[in-house]
Amino acid sequence: MPFVLDAFVVGVVWTIMYAGRYGLLVNLLKPVLPASLYNTGFLGNPNTAMLAVVVAICLKNIGFGTVLYTAALNNISPDIEDAAKIDGASGLKKFFKITFPLVSHTTTFLVITGIIGAFSAFSEFFAMTGGGPIVYKWGVPLGATKVSGYYLYNHIANLRLGIASATSFLLLILTLAISIIYSRLVRE
Repeated sequence: MPFVLDAFVVGVVWTIMYAGRYGLLVNLLKPVLPASLYNTGFLGNPNTAMLAVVVAICLKNIGFGTVLYTAALNNISPDIEDAAKIDGASGLKKFFKITFPLVSHTTTFLVITGIIGAFSAFSEFFAMTGGGPIVYKWGVPLGATKVSGYYLYNHIANLRLGIASATSFLLLILTLAISIIYSRLVRE
């Protein structure tokens, strides 16, 4: 169900769940959480903020992968599995020699769309953390969850359109290069 919801809405719901003191997950894990994490929540701590947002994004998108894998598994002919069973293939051998190769196109598609989604992620980060919490590296304040999409948004919002278009083009080239390399590696 979360895949049909807007990413911003999902981000707000997860923000409430991760919130310090009154958040659902923080209160469920209260006996094992350190006091500082209980007070700030998962999103207020620079050490856990990125992982918390990534978990929320993965859980939001898992339904899409499930639907695609279900369709791919339903397209595998029962005759192939019966032939493997007659040949004496075990469950694990059947999976690695028959099932996994037959759904490899779905896996390739999901990996490439996942890479594209990772490079273009913005809504969840904006809704959940606003690019924070601030962490200092080498004396410079940095946002613990400022991803490329957030960086791009800041340049557009501040009308630095040249930097924004250069960033967009760089993300396009990087995503395209990774997709092509991954597709060729999988083909071999």
